[in-house]
Amino acid sequence: MAAEDRLRWRCRRGTRELDLMLERYLERGWPRAGAAERAAFERLLDVPDPELHALLTGAAAAAEPELARLLARMRADGGAPAVACKVELEAPDGRPLHGYQCTGETFGQLEDTLKQSLVVDASLYGMAREFVFWAAEHIRLRFPGGKLTWKFVFDGLGMSGDHALGKRLVERGLQEWGREVVELNAGRKMYLYSLMHESGVPDALLQEESLYRKTVIGLVGEIERERSVEVSPYLMQMASRWAKHLPQTFHGEDFVRLLVVLAQSLVDLRAKLPEDLPEGTAQRWLDRQHPGWEACLPLRMTPQAAETLIRPALEAQRADSSLTSGPVLSRELRHQSDVGKWLGYLIFNDAAWLPSQMLPPNVQELKLWLLPTGAHDMHVRYYATPEEGGWQLRRSGGTKISYQFSLHEEFALTARADNRFVGEVIVDPGLPLPKESPSFWRSANKSDESNASCLVPIRGKPRTRALQIWLLTARNIDPVGGTGLIVEESEETSDGRLWRISGCGELCVGSERYFVRTGAEEESWEARMFLVGDIVLGWRRGGSVPVYRGACRIFGLYD
Repeated sequence: MAAEDRLRWRCRRGTRELDLMLERYLERGWPRAGAAERAAFERLLDVPDPELHALLTGAAAAAEPELARLLARMRADGGAPAVACKVELEAPDGRPLHGYQCTGETFGQLEDTLKQSLVVDASLYGMAREFVFWAAEHIRLRFPGGKLTWKFVFDGLGMSGDHALGKRLVERGLQEWGREVVELNAGRKMYLYSLMHESGVPDALLQEESLYRKTVIGLVGEIERERSVEVSPYLMQMASRWAKHLPQTFHGEDFVRLLVVLAQSLVDLRAKLPEDLPEGTAQRWLDRQHPGWEACLPLRMTPQAAETLIRPALEAQRADSSLTSGPVLSRELRHQSDVGKWLGYLIFNDAAWLPSQMLPPNVQELKLWLLPTGAHDMHVRYYATPEEGGWQLRRSGGTKISYQFSLHEEFALTARADNRFVGEVIVDPGLPLPKESPSFWRSANKSDESNASCLVPIRGKPRTRALQIWLLTARNIDPVGGTGLIVEESEETSDGRLWRISGCGELCVGSERYFVRTGAEEESWEARMFLVGDIVLGWRRGGSVPVYRGACRIFGLYD
């Protein structure tokens, strides 16, 4: 005990940083060290403070092999606390890594330390905590845009590495900082994106300050306009459209996802602000009422970021919630008790978004009127205002928003400008006929599924939070449920039969097989396809399907 007390006394040096690293080794490494390593540690304590600091931080290399191995182990055991000390914290506190104020000098020292540690441990596994902190700074400071790869990360240290090594380092390193790897749907972990998430918005993107400000404020406004509906499934799609304002290198999925996090954080902050707040006082109000509010933003809050991006985004005029970026219409099945059948309906939204690709290029800047194509007895019309990437639509005329309409017939709108025809757009292609493909549905009223009288389509896998799901088939098809599924008696529709199903298991529908799950943790993702092309006026196949001239384009939506 006297020997350890003597060593502990010798570990008390001239700086807090040296004390922490030496005492931590004495507690963790000394009890399991061999005789050679213990002798090397005692020799290390004989080194004067300036040289000792250089050795421990990696600014200088040890010539003696045994001493070099000891220093590498000490850095591995000291890990995050040593780095945290350099950023004026005694220990990590769970905040994002971009929340620690790291100077250029600290970053350079950390990079040198990791490079020297490669000599002892080529995997850097013992220094995972330092690695993720360095990697986050490396991305923030140096990433030029494009697709983030492990090669870019590992090249910064002059080392070879792959996904397997990166996965191990990020998993362990973030855990030791009190952080978690970002997960997407179905529990898929995003290791590279986690590093970008920890780094915050890259400096290269902030240098495009006017473009990025326009993009962020635009997306914030669009999310606010949608606050009356659930927008989470559409955020990536909305952000991708706004990201088109940025240089091509910032159109990648990781950048778009980071843009979503930033915009949603700003929307949440703006929701806290009083509506009568004087101009220019948003940040001061947040400082008083919500100290530490900056921690929710995925970027390092530098004076430049605060002035050129955050302040304008907080102060921007609140968006008109009557606008939206959703579709023109939706489909429903409604039970008509007077005829004893389920019938198809169209439900028209008050406002919608029409992408520019849906109409000819020569009308992109025109204000339009959109009216139902054909002889439909529908009092529906939309006024379309051109914006970046398409038209914002507002419904006008009449109060009825639902009309009986075949589920399987596509619905088109005719576009007119200055009372002249300029194009036709199919806003909903319709559902396949039951004899072509079955379709799945769920109750529109989630609070009363047992007495459902209105159903909405599931445009994806047959998975839903609802306790029941409905299957629309041809009249000559009897579905067979496997173990775990309950299939109840069918009901008539205008062109098929509707079956109520509950449980989890395999469902056979003719020659097709589906895995059905009700009561799931999340809804299935929506999937749609649209055909866009030059429609030949006056021509229809089968009375309703338009005829196209030349090549067509197919657009897919998967949210």
